[in-house]
Amino acid sequence: MKYDIPFALIHHLAVDDIIIALLAFAFAMLVSGEAQGYLTYLLGYDDPAENKRIFSFNPLLHTDPFGLITYVLTGFGWTRRYLPEKPIENKFHLFILHLSGPIANLLMANIVGSILYIVSKIADYMGEEKAMSVLLITNLCVGFYGLLLPIPPMPMGNLIRGLLKSHGKEKIVYPLGVLTIAAIFAFEFLTGSHPVSGPINFVITKAYLFIIP
Repeated sequence: MKYDIPFALIHHLAVDDIIIALLAFAFAMLVSGEAQGYLTYLLGYDDPAENKRIFSFNPLLHTDPFGLITYVLTGFGWTRRYLPEKPIENKFHLFILHLSGPIANLLMANIVGSILYIVSKIADYMGEEKAMSVLLITNLCVGFYGLLLPIPPMPMGNLIRGLLKSHGKEKIVYPLGVLTIAAIFAFEFLTGSHPVSGPINFVITKAYLFIIP
């Protein structure tokens, strides 16, 4: 494997690595956040005139500060939780709205991978390969961790919150979820075992090798 999966920025402190990784994360947040916003608008739960996050194409509006810190340390992160103007009572709508972000990241990873594969066959490129590979890995990590780690503020965790109707407990659930994620990865770092990240990273690696054979 030419590049680490996940691509944790803390292990890649060269200037070009920092720039590439941060831009890749910003793009992944943009893809995930805009996908949620567009679907929310499409289903009639929000209005771009009222919610400036919809169609803003500004990654800063979608980036969660703790999600960014987690990305730097572990290679995955999450967007700010999207709260539409109207309450979502339909469970199917709740399902697709919460998972639209990670799915959009996985679709983007496939697009990036396809471009990377085609370019590799017709041109001699160096810097572009690294940037595209990190963008591919970042989208895969954001997408799969969002789907496979069912802890708020991860998308799957937020979906479970919505199904359990735990709205209004943001001040409790959000910090508790962040602390839980921090505790899990601190345990993995201190013990050298990877009971949580190991299986998810295995799936990500297989997906990467499928996209880039």
